[in-house]
Amino acid sequence: MAALANEFLLVEALSASDLKNRAVLFSMDPYVKLTAQPSGATARTKAVKGGGRGPKWKGAGRCALKLAPADARVLVEVWNQNNVTPPDRVGGCQLDLAAVLDDAQALRLPLDTGGELARRPGGRGRR
Repeated sequence: MAALANEFLLVEALSASDLKNRAVLFSMDPYVKLTAQPSGATARTKAVKGGGRGPKWKGAGRCALKLAPADARVLVEVWNQNNVTPPDRVGGCQLDLAAVLDDAQALRLPLDTGGELARRPGGRGRR
């Protein structure tokens, strides 16, 4: 894989379906968090207020993840944003970074706790 110094993975979360419900009283406010591995760099989308188990990001799902030369995988997670307590992990999956960079098409990602996330990698960017 080519060196990734000062490069970003541009991602757009589109929607999710059949997410595991982590909200107790109200509808979930889900967001997507990306973590580059092994560097630990993170990026996240905005939360979809009241998005529940089937959120649609409608343009608010874009984020840019800074990549380090050693990064080989990306952890993709959906979290429920809470106002009083810490966020709850809804589910996640891992992606091979080389495969994502080689094939920048829309993907449906099955989450480890059930449900799935539809996302569109936007390819690489430089800063």
